Amino acid sequence: MTQKSRQKHENLARSLKYLLGKSPDEFGVVLDPEGWVDLKSLVIALQENRETKGVSATRIADLDWALEDSPFEIEAKRIRLKPTPEFIPPMREYLPPPTLLYYGCRRKPYRVYSEKGIEPTDGREIVLARTPEMALRIGNRRDPKPILVEINTEIAASQGAHFLSYGAQLFLVDRLPKDAMFGPPVKEEDLLPPKKPKTKPKDYEELVPTAPSPDSFYSQPWDPGKDRLVLRDLSVEDEERVRRERGKKKVGWKDELRKRRRRGEEE
Repeated sequence: MTQKSRQKHENLARSLKYLLGKSPDEFGVVLDPEGWVDLKSLVIALQENRETKGVSATRIADLDWALEDSPFEIEAKRIRLKPTPEFIPPMREYLPPPTLLYYGCRRKPYRVYSEKGIEPTDGREIVLARTPEMALRIGNRRDPKPILVEINTEIAASQGAHFLSYGAQLFLVDRLPKDAMFGPPVKEEDLLPPKKPKTKPKDYEELVPTAPSPDSFYSQPWDPGKDRLVLRDLSVEDEERVRRERGKKKVGWKDELRKRRRRGEEE
């Protein structure tokens, strides 16, 4: 391994140590209680930062062999930092949330959420942010134009929602009653991304085989393997015409040699 490659691996490992072991909430990332996070989600979060924009899942997986003593565990498309006293990720804590938190909502389910609230059935935690910027940053990973929703935590708590603090930036909640969600009015056409019309590719005409013109073969030498397949698509008259014209064609260098011999230019 070159010195340059080794340096790249060490820089990436340093960034991952900070994210996974110190402040995942700073990147809008939530680890499970054992410190694991989905590798794909981690890559998306890393690519939002200039220093780690070109990082891929493959590059992260390469750290396992590139580092002498890798501090990471990677399995089943997820990753975590090996627990050490030096790196302890934030824990879920029962701390009172501020009155307002923010949620970056996808456009597609926005109307349903506004009417019924959000109640995950798979035990999934809903990630809320202290700032609108962080909420939109997280929402942008699932929708290029997320809708910013304000969450009144007092109303939500009064209707049975349970909040957990996660680091300095995030809160996790098990459900969001509709009465606690305050989002902007949005037109129906703005909720769904416009459907792209099913059009043929620009080079479609070139991809569709067309019947060849007999005129296109006159200036070309006869190629038995290729031209037998081409001639089968022509009419009998056109096939005879091509063969006849091809038969008249002479090889240039032989004709020139004959002319020179006749003129006595070559013995």
